[in-house]
Amino acid sequence: MWGEADDAAWEGVLSGAPASELATPFPNPTSGQTSVVSAVEAATAVRLAVYDALGREVAVLAEGPVEVGAHRATLDGATLPPGVYLVRPTAADGQTAVQRLTVARCPPVRLGGSLAGVAEAGGHDRWDGTSRGRRR
Repeated sequence: MWGEADDAAWEGVLSGAPASELATPFPNPTSGQTSVVSAVEAATAVRLAVYDALGREVAVLAEGPVEVGAHRATLDGATLPPGVYLVRPTAADGQTAVQRLTVARCPPVRLGGSLAGVAEAGGHDRWDGTSRGRRR
């Protein structure tokens, strides 16, 4: 879905005249929702697509006419396997920009032992086994 965007650090690899720009997707790397902001200098039709490392199109974030200015789309990184992807808006006149996006999965953090009932079983509030800052 396209919408207006706030200030962004514009970066990217442009092809042709700078008719379109693409900000670095944020957050990047991601494992969930990522914002993709693109800007055009003239009203045009734009297709915003995501490609995998083999060049296969894996998602279309937006497609259709846009007005002059910055526009935001959202990608759900949870729907893609971990890897490096290219995000590319292409305007009707062939102008394009490319940014890299990394999708990563973090393993769940496992704590040693259960924390249930810690306060009732001695009031330990620090990982080093001390209680209220004092050593036992």
